[in-house]
Amino acid sequence: MIRNTDYELIRVYLSCSFGSKWEVNDNKYIDKLVHYIKILYEYGLKNSISYKKFDIVLADTIGILNAERLNTILDIINKELQEEVFNYIGLHLHCDNNFEDLIDISLKYNIYKYDSSMLGIGGCPFSENKLVGNISTYDLIKYFNSHNILTNIDINKIDICNKKIKELII
Repeated sequence: MIRNTDYELIRVYLSCSFGSKWEVNDNKYIDKLVHYIKILYEYGLKNSISYKKFDIVLADTIGILNAERLNTILDIINKELQEEVFNYIGLHLHCDNNFEDLIDISLKYNIYKYDSSMLGIGGCPFSENKLVGNISTYDLIKYFNSHNILTNIDINKIDICNKKIKELII
């Protein structure tokens, strides 16, 4: 049990939140996911941990998520738990540069916490058919800017960092 409230941020990842090739992704699977989210959410409330310091990250660990599945799961979470739970939820998505639909759906549920990586580097070696990368930080910020979602992140500085990383790895 956490007793010190001076921590910066707690992030709890629920890997394979949207299924895996090793488990049947059915209603029972989703019920377990909702149960775990509820336990973590209630823990945060009970211990007066602000959503600004506590993230429950739903991870598409192997890159199998699609827009329909995300909407279905978030809708079930919305029906089963208090709407405020979405303040605590973040997403770790893997994609092949087609993340916009997933972001649009999650924004509909007031989710504003996302993992991303410079140049989209990373991904899961256990994905179904190909290596799917992380969402590019530059692309995510550019997308938010185009939808007038304030990030307080200077996209030009992200671009400079991207160029420097490319120089270092090529």
